[in-house]
Amino acid sequence: MESEFLTACELTSWLKVKLPTIRRWAREGLPCLRAGRLCRYERNLVRAWLQAREEQKRQEKNHAETHAA
Repeated sequence: MESEFLTACELTSWLKVKLPTIRRWAREGLPCLRAGRLCRYERNLVRAWLQAREEQKRQEKNHAETHAA
């Protein structure tokens, strides 16, 4: 299966978020392939990164709820 690479602008359309969000996520570890100043995002890696991030947030929320008493 061939990988699909997206530009930041294409990523904003796909995820329905604004460009500053993509830039912030990139600083937070969103995987990208860099070529100089250009960055390309592999759709499957982005999907996996977002899923892992959501799972981590769920775990943190559950942990906080179980320890708040």
